Amino acid sequence: MDILIDWKFKMVNDILSLFVMILVGIYSALFLSTGVWLLYLQIKSKVSKMDQSAWEEYFNKIQPKGVMIRVLVCYIIVLALIAALNTFAVWQGNFYYGILMVACGLFHIFYKFQTQKGDFSKLFKGPKV
Repeated sequence: MDILIDWKFKMVNDILSLFVMILVGIYSALFLSTGVWLLYLQIKSKVSKMDQSAWEEYFNKIQPKGVMIRVLVCYIIVLALIAALNTFAVWQGNFYYGILMVACGLFHIFYKFQTQKGDFSKLFKGPKV
C-alpha cells in the first residue's frame, strides 16, 4: 500500500514540477524576448546609424503589424531556445516535454492575442490623425 501511495505522490510531484517549469519557461521567454527585441533595435541603430527621422521612417514603413510580427518572432526563437535548454539540462533529453513547452507557449501567446483582439486592433490602426 505504501508503494502505491509513494508512486502516486511521485507522479503528482512530477506533473506539478513539469507544469511549473513550463510556466517559468513561457514567462521567461516573454521577458527575454523583449530584451532580444531591444537588442535588435540597438544593433540596428548602431549599424544603420539611425537618427530620429530614420526611426520614424522605419516604423512608418513596417507599421504596428510589422512590429508585432518581429516581437512574435523574437518570442518564438527565445521560447525554442529555452525549451531546447530545458530538454537537455532538466528533462534529460525528453523531446516531448520541449515540444509541449513550445506548444503551450504558442497557445498562450495566440490566446492572449485572441482574447485581447480589440486592444490589438486599435494598435494596428495606428494613431488618429
